[in-house]
Amino acid sequence: MAKRKYNRESEGMICIPQSPFTEFGIPKLPPVRKRALAVKTVQAIAALPYMPDVSWGENRYNLAKDMFLLSFALVGMNSVDLYNCDCIEDGRITYRRTKVTGRRADGAEISIRIEPEILPLVEKYRDPAGERVFKFHRMYATPNTFNCAINRGLKKIGAENGVNVEDLEFYAARHSWATIAVNVAGINKYAVHEALNHVSGEMKVTDIYIKKDYSLIDEANRKVLDCVNLKL
Repeated sequence: MAKRKYNRESEGMICIPQSPFTEFGIPKLPPVRKRALAVKTVQAIAALPYMPDVSWGENRYNLAKDMFLLSFALVGMNSVDLYNCDCIEDGRITYRRTKVTGRRADGAEISIRIEPEILPLVEKYRDPAGERVFKFHRMYATPNTFNCAINRGLKKIGAENGVNVEDLEFYAARHSWATIAVNVAGINKYAVHEALNHVSGEMKVTDIYIKKDYSLIDEANRKVLDCVNLKL
């Protein structure tokens, strides 16, 4: 960056002649760990009984179960977006995906229809003041502490018989939705890409011309939930 800024090769002005990085190669990143769960494992998490509310650790267990299922049924919604989202209208939650909002011309906005089976969990955690969709900002100081509490609870859930997932993490809900969508529900990868609200360098120009059709996401999510058949 310094060479591009200060050197003027066309004028013979080379303020920085050295190129210390020409012989340096960036190591390849290790493959991303696959965190997707099978349909029966997601069903097993849904079937787990709640723990009595007698200690903070057990509250985390109950919270983790609910948040995993809530995220899954809301097309892999991240914890920071569950924490921050503030628009619920006409049976839909609309938000801007925090992770990529600065890299998208549309602010990474997405709208997810609340399906009937997940409505009880949505209502269970609604913000009574209506400042945001959910009350998590009243329960936890920051999105990070909220996410940490979820993941601590998921470690216990992962160790349960029938679940048996080592180091279960919250992001597995998102991975699981995507994998089940493609491999079980038979949804094409473009629709999954749209549903996950991913950034695509190849489609940036095309996306300028295409109006967002949330019905495609609604149909994809309905197919996934029908395949999993959650008993909540």
